[in-house]
Amino acid sequence: MEALEFSAQIEEGVIRLPEEFVAYRNIYARIIILTEKPINLLSKKERLKAVMLEMGEKNIFSKITDGVAWQKEIRNEWD
Repeated sequence: MEALEFSAQIEEGVIRLPEEFVAYRNIYARIIILTEKPINLLSKKERLKAVMLEMGEKNIFSKITDGVAWQKEIRNEWD
């Protein structure tokens, strides 16, 4: 028995082997699936929450004293 390790997305019940394992395409295999939650599979809500928390830590708007004036300045194309 040989062991191979790689990460892959299961799409509609199909696991595609990476090109480096081309010799194993038509064999019988015992499969053990270890799931992980890659960042690209996080829900939109979870990604948005993570970004918002990161922005909050950077205090990027802390120097703005008048929010309305700041918005008018950055949206000057409307004037």
